[in-house]
Amino acid sequence: MNMHHNPQFPLSDAAYDLIVIMYEKSKAISAYEQYLHDVQDDNYLRQALIEIRLDEQRHIETLKKHLPRLLAPELMQEGKPH
Repeated sequence: MNMHHNPQFPLSDAAYDLIVIMYEKSKAISAYEQYLHDVQDDNYLRQALIEIRLDEQRHIETLKKHLPRLLAPELMQEGKPH
């Protein structure tokens, strides 16, 4: 992992990217609520949008598992020789 030890921006590129991805996916999930309302009369399209929204939620859950490691890499190294 390439950590940028910049006191003005203490996150690594990977941590920042992960947070942005999760944020954008969260916004998309919110937007799907409106899209679902707009297509309430089309069951096929509605089901497709529900599946996509669930995929986005699963993606966020997968990415969340990596946050502790990226936000506090020094904690992950405890007990390992440096």
